[in-house]
Amino acid sequence: MNFRAPGGTNFERIHSFPVVNGSQLMKLLFQPKLKWILVICILAGLSFFSIHQYNTPLWRKAVKLYYILQDHHRLKEIISSYGAYSPLAFILL
Repeated sequence: MNFRAPGGTNFERIHSFPVVNGSQLMKLLFQPKLKWILVICILAGLSFFSIHQYNTPLWRKAVKLYYILQDHHRLKEIISSYGAYSPLAFILL
């Protein structure tokens, strides 16, 4: 299926994704950069689960921080309370 772009160029829509067999998938998964990203995501997931499951007070503080970050007026009050160091507090958040 072709369609015409605003500049007059014809483009072809691609409806299929490349097929990857098992050996290509293993090569892709064991690339160093992708492997580190995968390890970091797994560790982040395990730490999230651990905090949520076993450390309820820390989870409550995390939820409270999330709600503070969502309320613009309260966040502005907290950052303004640092006075001359307000820009630094804003950057660290």
